[in-house]
Amino acid sequence: MTIKEIAHQLELNPRELEKESVRIYLTQRLHHVETEVFRIGLKHGVKNIWEMDRLIKKGKIHENNSWEDFFILDSLEAERNKIKSLLSKLK
Repeated sequence: MTIKEIAHQLELNPRELEKESVRIYLTQRLHHVETEVFRIGLKHGVKNIWEMDRLIKKGKIHENNSWEDFFILDSLEAERNKIKSLLSKLK
């Protein structure tokens, strides 16, 4: 079934249905990403990648135990920024 068919059955404008669907998807994805950022941050006692990097350099977080989380957190923060940018363009 296409967006056009669904919109017709729901008596909605297909373009608005598509836009709202994308907005909802991005919002849910942002929530998931922020949850993962929070989980990793809580695990290491940091709020962001910069704090984690600083603590690793100070030796308060051991690299061998946190290397994978560091790169995951970096990737998640980049994705969060991208999603926020896309959401701001949808409004």
